Amino acid sequence: MQIFEQQDQQKLDSLMSVISAFGVARNTVRTLDHSVFDAAISVVFGDLQRLKRTLPDIWNSLDSVQAEILSTLINKEHPNVAPLVSLLPKQIRRGRVLSANRIRLLLGVSSTTWDEFMTASATENKNEYDAEDIEKIKKKIDNFKAVKKELRQLLESETISSSHSLQMIGKLLVLSRAECAVMAERNLLTPFIKIRTRPYYRKEDIKTFQKSFIGTRALAAQLDVTHIHLQTALNCCEKISPLINRAGNPFLIRTRDIEALTQSLKILPSKTNSLKGWKMIRECDTSNLATCTLEQAASDLKIHRSSVIYYRDLGLIRCSSANSRVFVRDDVINFYKRFTTPSLLAKELFVPATKITRTLESHNIHAISGPLVNGHCLSVYDRRQFPANLASLINPTSDTYGICFSRNQIMSIGNAAKALELTDTDLRKIAVREIRPTRSEQFRHHESLSFDEVNSLKEKLSHLTNVSDLLQKFNMPHRVFARRFASSGFVSPVRLRNQEFLTPADAWKLTNLMENYCTSKQAAKMLGVSCEHAILLIKENNISTYQAYDYDHPQPLLSRQDLEALVKVRSGSTK
Repeated sequence: MQIFEQQDQQKLDSLMSVISAFGVARNTVRTLDHSVFDAAISVVFGDLQRLKRTLPDIWNSLDSVQAEILSTLINKEHPNVAPLVSLLPKQIRRGRVLSANRIRLLLGVSSTTWDEFMTASATENKNEYDAEDIEKIKKKIDNFKAVKKELRQLLESETISSSHSLQMIGKLLVLSRAECAVMAERNLLTPFIKIRTRPYYRKEDIKTFQKSFIGTRALAAQLDVTHIHLQTALNCCEKISPLINRAGNPFLIRTRDIEALTQSLKILPSKTNSLKGWKMIRECDTSNLATCTLEQAASDLKIHRSSVIYYRDLGLIRCSSANSRVFVRDDVINFYKRFTTPSLLAKELFVPATKITRTLESHNIHAISGPLVNGHCLSVYDRRQFPANLASLINPTSDTYGICFSRNQIMSIGNAAKALELTDTDLRKIAVREIRPTRSEQFRHHESLSFDEVNSLKEKLSHLTNVSDLLQKFNMPHRVFARRFASSGFVSPVRLRNQEFLTPADAWKLTNLMENYCTSKQAAKMLGVSCEHAILLIKENNISTYQAYDYDHPQPLLSRQDLEALVKVRSGSTK
């Protein structure tokens, strides 16, 4: 139980190797004798006291070949138990002569490694092996593996030294990891080799790529401008088609477009990082107009009094010619219909205020007081300057996760797993396979889940059908289900909480097939005859076979309705 609770794959593999060395085939482990299993567990966990009681009886049942293999395995893999094995009497019972494939399985060597070893060591390639060959072959295979590993490491080091990883490419081109991933997805660079799933690219290919493309950050440093200023010029120049990252911002352009981009930079308005604007106070005769005081205006607009004065100085709110602290009521009431601030716009579009100001500035839309520092609390924009597709510029796909993210309505994987009564591993697999691909590209790398996604997943989980319930209903062993339906891809079981479940669609497919069709073996039970006799009756009565959609199992299906009719005919004829 400790192995399964800790999900210790290494100990499980070691346990299976010891059981194989005891002469038990893997396909018969389920019928394993308790004493053999007890001894194998003792070897893996190094329980000497327990092993002293169980090992002698098993040792006496082994022949010389099996004893030699077990001794070799324990000496190498479990040296703490080796002294106990060395005290056992030498097994003199002559062992059976084993084939090469049997030796390979008992020694735990893969077929690829065995074939390579036999090709390299022609003298060891025999049809049969005895106990004297075991120790010699085991040592030679270990040496062969060590040499092979050393050669592979040498080859990998030579390959890595003559190539670049994505991380190194990011440093050379001044790109982030996410931007390098986008570049790899668009196949702008083709890796010439993958080492342990990590792609590597030739240095010559990278040099050629640098002649054709350049990152926006590197170009901004080269032209001595800010990155946001460069992005603004790119968005204003329709001739240039840059590569867009997951956040919707340009990050890579072709070197042939640098000249056009330079011209676009020259015509952009100069930027200042000061909030100081110019005074454009609009005074008017308010004798025939409704007015309000400074305190009333601040209360209606829900801002500080100094902010009201600032908006007055910009000419956004008219004031009385007699008293500059008395304002036209209509301008105050309709202020937010004509103008807006980043914080208000963030609430309308469900995105952070910094995202809004950055997007507006990159599209050459500035605050009324001039180009400002992004996200300043007093920034105010004229709504008439906004493009009609502002919402799509801010959140291109109107992604629901993006809306929940801006409202802070998200949950970590751990909290969501507790809410759904799942393990973190199960939920993370579901998120990677089903939830994150449905988001817009800029939010797919977020591991957290929104409240909407958690509620939707909870609804889906409530409609899952337990596989064990279906198997019990149709009196079907799990191995038959796995062979006929799961392995062939007819249904795709979802494993949660160490149990298997089916989606409503898969459960319906399986139920429909089992209720309407059967195999020749099931037909034999219905007819009350042997399987061979049933096949003969089916052919004699011209009963058709069927092939269900997505059902790739070679065994043909028969209609239960046709068989029931045949049963009635046979029962009538016997009477």
